[in-house]
Amino acid sequence: MDDFINYNLSTFDEIYEIYRKKVYQYLDNLQDFIIQIKQVNHINMLLSWYFLFFIDFNHILKKNDRTERFTEINMLLNCLENKILQLTSAFDKKKLDNLSKKLNMFKKTKSTKKPRKVISFFVKILLTLEIWNKKTLNQQMRLIFPTIFKK
Repeated sequence: MDDFINYNLSTFDEIYEIYRKKVYQYLDNLQDFIIQIKQVNHINMLLSWYFLFFIDFNHILKKNDRTERFTEINMLLNCLENKILQLTSAFDKKKLDNLSKKLNMFKKTKSTKKPRKVISFFVKILLTLEIWNKKTLNQQMRLIFPTIFKK
């Protein structure tokens, strides 16, 4: 959900510049961050970073900034993908590609002002992971967001 906040704030030039600098800090210290990624053994942490950086790099950074740091961006995303694949047999390259396609749906959703649509975006992503079934996930969403997901 941070990406929806990041996107909406980044539409203001002054805030975009602060946001860009924050994202560039990871890229400027890429080797240190890659070492950190390689030490992480929690799939949830790796997936959350992958979601965040994939959307940041592909849908929030302006094209010229993305082009300028293309090599580092690819290195970071590839490192995350490789660590995810190494850490669990529940994922393969095909599943990660499918996940990327779902994450690219951010482009169609990013400007929405409807909370249910934002949460539905994440539900679709979580269903792609095949960690939870739809019924369980919907039950959890109703518990977490009772005013948005009414029966």
